[in-house]
Amino acid sequence: PKLRFPEFRDVGEWEEKTLGQLATYTKGFAFKSQDYRSQGIRVIRVSDLGADFIKSNNEKIFIASDSASDYERYVLNKGEIIITTVGSKPELIDSAVGRGIFVHYSNEGLLNQNLLKLEMLREVNSKFLFSNINTEKYQKFIASISRGNANQANIAVKDLMDFGLQVPTPKEQQKIASCLSSLDDLITTQTQKVEALKTHKKGLMQQLFPREGETQPRLRFPELLLP
Repeated sequence: PKLRFPEFRDVGEWEEKTLGQLATYTKGFAFKSQDYRSQGIRVIRVSDLGADFIKSNNEKIFIASDSASDYERYVLNKGEIIITTVGSKPELIDSAVGRGIFVHYSNEGLLNQNLLKLEMLREVNSKFLFSNINTEKYQKFIASISRGNANQANIAVKDLMDFGLQVPTPKEQQKIASCLSSLDDLITTQTQKVEALKTHKKGLMQQLFPREGETQPRLRFPELLLP
């Protein structure tokens, strides 16, 4: 890379690898609609995924908790990466086929069909690997292997695992992952602040303008109040 941490400048070149050499995969299970419950263990579907996150405010589906032991291999664990194998064409980011979602917490749910999860092999940093997912290079690769039309595209797992990328030593992977994670944390903090300000503004607007059927706002600046 053009930018490298000082302690790794003399370590040497990165090694060319394929996704299949860095991770194993598990395809999602085709859960039956008759097994869905209003509570229990959440089933993560393609529709539960945003551009790069698992949605928490949409309508969820579950299966009975006492069935958990039957589906242990489909449990999503912290540090794994979800990949969609069906969706729209790659240019439609929010619903694109092949998009990657990093699993931030354990026990997020069970993986449904049309999804797969990547589990890192030894000495592969999951955050480093994820930093190579959803990049321009990756999106071009997905576009080259996707089949179907703009509304319903799909990719073959065999083709996906041929995605090539350069990989440094485990220590350099960790350094890069830590740097990017710090930026992600900062972005999350700032985003939360922005959302809080938006909520505050919305509340103010409801007070600063008259409500329906009223002739003056409920909140006014002191200098505009009548003596």
